Amino acid sequence: MEHGGLWQQLAPGEHTLRLEVEGGGGPLPWACDVSYHAETPADDPATAVNLTTQLRAASVVEGNTVALDITVTNRTTNELPTPIAIIGLPAGCELPTRVLEDLQKSDAFAFWQLRGRELVLYWRALAPSATKTLTIDLVARVPGTCTGAASRSYLYYTAEQKRWAAPLALTITPL
Repeated sequence: MEHGGLWQQLAPGEHTLRLEVEGGGGPLPWACDVSYHAETPADDPATAVNLTTQLRAASVVEGNTVALDITVTNRTTNELPTPIAIIGLPAGCELPTRVLEDLQKSDAFAFWQLRGRELVLYWRALAPSATKTLTIDLVARVPGTCTGAASRSYLYYTAEQKRWAAPLALTITPL
C-alpha cells in the first residue's frame, strides 16, 4: 500500500500483520518495510519516576525570557536511586548555565549537563512519594516556531523504563 494507506487506519497500540495466499498456492514474493515516528513515545507503566514539563507562555518576543516548569515525582512509596530527567529544549532558545549552577548549589539536583538541545538533570535519590519542582528561564534568541524533543524520566539503572512528556513548543516573535 502507498504511504499512509494502511497505517492511517491503525489505532495506536500493538498490531499483527498476517499475509495469506489464496488460490494458486505458489510462493509469494513480498517485502515489508515498517517504520514509525511518535512525537511522544508510549510510557512504560513500570517506570517509577514521573516527569511533567510546561512553558508558562506559548509565545515570547525575541530577547525575552520564558519560564519552564519541570516537575519530577516519585510514583512509589520507596526511595528511588539515581533518577534522571532529560528535558528537550525548544530550538531557538538559550539556557544560561549560571542558572543551572545556582540551582545545583542550592541542592535542587545533584548534577546537570547540556547535550545538544537537551538538559539532563541527575539526582542521587528521590524520597518516597517526593516531588521536585524547578523553574528555569529560557532566553528566546531565534524568531520562529520551534519545538524540542520529547522529555523523559527514568532511573539510571533501568533506562529502558521511561516516562515521557510531550515536546515543548514555542513561538518566538521578532523584536
